[in-house]
Amino acid sequence: MWSQSCHKKMLILLECDCSEWLLNSLEICMNEPRQHLTYNGKSVSLLIVLLCVGFAGNYFAMPLFTGFNYLFGSIPVLLVVRIYGIRWGFAAGVVASSWTIALFGHPYAMVWLCAEPLFIGWLLSKGKVRNIILYDTLYWPFLGVPLMWCFFRYVMHASLLGTVTAMLMYWVIGICNALIASLLLAYVPRLTNAGGPESNRSIPIHQLIFNLLMAIVVIPAIVVLILNGRDAEQRYLNVMYDNLEDSSRIALYETKLKLQKQIGILSELSRLSEKINFNEPGKRIDQLQMSVELLQKSNVDFLAIYLGNAAGVSIARSPSLDAQGRSIITMDYSDRGYFRTLRDTRGPVISDMIMTRGSRTVPSVAIAVPFISQGVLQGYAAAGIRVDILKALLLNARVRPHQQITLVDGTGKIIASTNSALSPLDAYDSCKNGVMSRVTANSIYSCLPNPTALMPLWQRAQTATYMLSAPMAEVTSWSVVVETPFEPYQQQLLKDHVKSLLIALCLNMLALATSLYTSRRLSAPLRRLSQVTTDLPQRLLREKINIWPESMVTEIDQLIGNFRVMATALSQKFQEITYANETLELHVCERTKELTKANEELQKEIAERKLTERQRDHLMDELVSQVRFLQTLINAIPNPIFYKDSSGHYQGCNRAFEECLGVSHDEIVGKTAHDIFPPQMAEMIHKSDQELFERRGIQVFEAQMHYADGLSHAVVFYKATYDDTHGNLSGLVGNIVDITDRKQAEAERNHLMLELKQKNKELEGIVYVASHDLRSPLVNVQGFSRKLVKNCAELDRILSGLDLDAPTWTLVEPIIRGNIPKSLGFITGSIEKMDGLLSALLRLSRLGRASLCFDTLDMQVILTKIIASMTYQIEASGARMELGTLGACLADQEQVIQVFSNLMDNAIKYRSPERPLLVRIFSEDFTEGIRYCVEDNGIGIPHDHQDKIWEIFQRLNPDDSEGEGLGLTLVRRIVDRLGGSIWVESEPDLGSRFYLVLPKPHAMNQE
Repeated sequence: MWSQSCHKKMLILLECDCSEWLLNSLEICMNEPRQHLTYNGKSVSLLIVLLCVGFAGNYFAMPLFTGFNYLFGSIPVLLVVRIYGIRWGFAAGVVASSWTIALFGHPYAMVWLCAEPLFIGWLLSKGKVRNIILYDTLYWPFLGVPLMWCFFRYVMHASLLGTVTAMLMYWVIGICNALIASLLLAYVPRLTNAGGPESNRSIPIHQLIFNLLMAIVVIPAIVVLILNGRDAEQRYLNVMYDNLEDSSRIALYETKLKLQKQIGILSELSRLSEKINFNEPGKRIDQLQMSVELLQKSNVDFLAIYLGNAAGVSIARSPSLDAQGRSIITMDYSDRGYFRTLRDTRGPVISDMIMTRGSRTVPSVAIAVPFISQGVLQGYAAAGIRVDILKALLLNARVRPHQQITLVDGTGKIIASTNSALSPLDAYDSCKNGVMSRVTANSIYSCLPNPTALMPLWQRAQTATYMLSAPMAEVTSWSVVVETPFEPYQQQLLKDHVKSLLIALCLNMLALATSLYTSRRLSAPLRRLSQVTTDLPQRLLREKINIWPESMVTEIDQLIGNFRVMATALSQKFQEITYANETLELHVCERTKELTKANEELQKEIAERKLTERQRDHLMDELVSQVRFLQTLINAIPNPIFYKDSSGHYQGCNRAFEECLGVSHDEIVGKTAHDIFPPQMAEMIHKSDQELFERRGIQVFEAQMHYADGLSHAVVFYKATYDDTHGNLSGLVGNIVDITDRKQAEAERNHLMLELKQKNKELEGIVYVASHDLRSPLVNVQGFSRKLVKNCAELDRILSGLDLDAPTWTLVEPIIRGNIPKSLGFITGSIEKMDGLLSALLRLSRLGRASLCFDTLDMQVILTKIIASMTYQIEASGARMELGTLGACLADQEQVIQVFSNLMDNAIKYRSPERPLLVRIFSEDFTEGIRYCVEDNGIGIPHDHQDKIWEIFQRLNPDDSEGEGLGLTLVRRIVDRLGGSIWVESEPDLGSRFYLVLPKPHAMNQE
């Protein structure tokens, strides 16, 4: 993954201010003159050991906290920089940091870990001070921290808190590792001696003092930092574990309590049914049905409840009707698993997730309680429980809002979950696309997702999830799974780490400043004496030394006095030698000038030759690199590519061309088409090549080509000629595109379009015939229902004239004047509704067959007529219509009138009772056509219903409005036939805007 995206992401690094220094340092590393090292067995062995120790220091990195590790690899790297120079230091940095790719999951740590030896080596080569602790302290704020900021924030998109923690931690670790390396160099002299005579350098006394003072402060601070970090991490983990256990206990208790309550309700129902013989229907069965219905309505937890006999057939059930109004009381539940368990165990049973039967089919769980008489199973009471009730229990059981609780049945299916992404009946996967491991003895597990992109180790740990699964063994085979993300706890932990790291860094900076000052003051007299006596003979020849340092240390003051006496004696001897040297120097100076001039001319000539050779070698390398790049590029292209010379011989091809022909590259180069292809195909290719060579340019044609798989493929040849540097024809390059799949897809698409047109035609015919055939029995039902109304009125008149006793009249009067007229009223209303639906279906079926007459319509006149025809509806509703500027369109007049009539009728029908209705109609001219807008201030349409209103038989408020729900369906189909489009924009309680786009007259004429 890194190899595919490194070039893009490294561009971000090059945009940083520090990237220019990195490139300059790399150039210094490549051009650095070799140190005068003695590469004997001892020095080479030490170098190899340091390289291996550097890699091992990162391989065995010590875990600190929260995905952070202490890397020891930079200690040997700094030793290599100090002993062997910047070149080997950079190589050691690459070797040591290479393991961080596997350790951290990204390669970017190599950048700042390799830049560290470059920076320190560069300062060591440029400066007089050889203090790697000071240089490493300067490296992190000036280069290391900006590099980490660029990569973490802009390449890996890490969080700000984690980035700051990583920067501070690497800074503190870098200073500590530099201190350890400096201590090794100071107190293990064999390390520096192993590099040869040039590496055998003495160590300044101020450096020794500085190292000791820094070690006194830095090393204890690092130890305290590590111990405190681990203690803080364990403390937050313990808090998280306690929260998981608390949520699990609450969820188990609440769920068991709810299930036991429902079992108790069903047990009471069972006891009521013990004396009823289910095989003899009668009045007591009817009373039991009423009890079941009353219990189901009074308990919102039940989706359905029923009483069943010993055979598993229900004899009382609520709901008792299905969606079509048919009775479903006597349903067979003997195939249900919970019935078989109840029959075998003779005790209460709680099922796993099932799909309910009856009026609705939804996921649910069933509870069944048997009733037994004289040791024989007589029947049982069962109920389906609403899973949303269980979800509400789980939501209240959470101790922390970021926790997720899932209830899982014995088969591993989800019953209810606080996680909206998990649905009932889905299989529960506790750690999908991740690695699960046990973290505590009480069954708490962690799930660390597999990395899907380059990310730091601590950022991957941030996405971890901890979970606790607890079974409900006493009640059922269910279990409760509590999950919590580690991110909230990690954020608090990182804040504590930032504080600790800042304190440690401040202590390091304070120790650095104090150690520098103290070591300089203690070693100042010796340093001044060293400066005064450096190159003492030459200084005595130039001047007389009068200023000598002073010290309160006896040994140092005695040493200064000895140097003073020695300087006086040397000064007298040098005066005697000076005169003799002056004469000799005059002759040497003249001869030196002559030799210098000749040497300069020779060096200039040598430099010019070397420059020419380097330019030649550079051009050859670039040419070879370009050739390799081009060959790699065409090999990566999946289509076959080839190129020929002007005589038709193949000069090269890509790997796809070799695979399609089934021959190797060596068998193609230098051959013609007649040597590779069958005669007929070869002749066709040869003729097309000759035509292209004659007229030059580009050539495209289709052909049939046999591939190495033995099948004939439909292909397209794309060929073009190319010229040499003098403009002469050099050859051609070709590309072959396989279009076999596209040809087959086009044939299948045409066949499916024909079948679709035929099916639509058959469907329209079926709707038309069904609408006509259903109307005849509907008219008969309507006529006989009216006749029954007249007969009931006549019967009421006859009974009113009879002298009936009061009890009889009390029984007859509600039936004659109440129940029968009310039932006939329902029948009449249903007939009228069915008649309206049939008429709407007939209109819908005729819509596709109606012919269209396109004409330029004056919409101002048409809308005025529509408003005039709806005057009664407008005045009755108290509405006000406003017409804006309406542009002309090209459409069928009758269809347009029907569209706008339906839209205006809907605006009146769904007006708001809180304000007078205002309907505005206006248009706008666009490139795609004329866009009309019908705007009202009605009740509006909720966002989740705005797509449903276009469907057939869909109404916004079915109980409060009239109609069949076909108006907007007809509107959309009419607009589609007219070549336009329609959509709605609406807000509840604010109103709606229906936008309608129709063709413009001039646009249709141009077509």
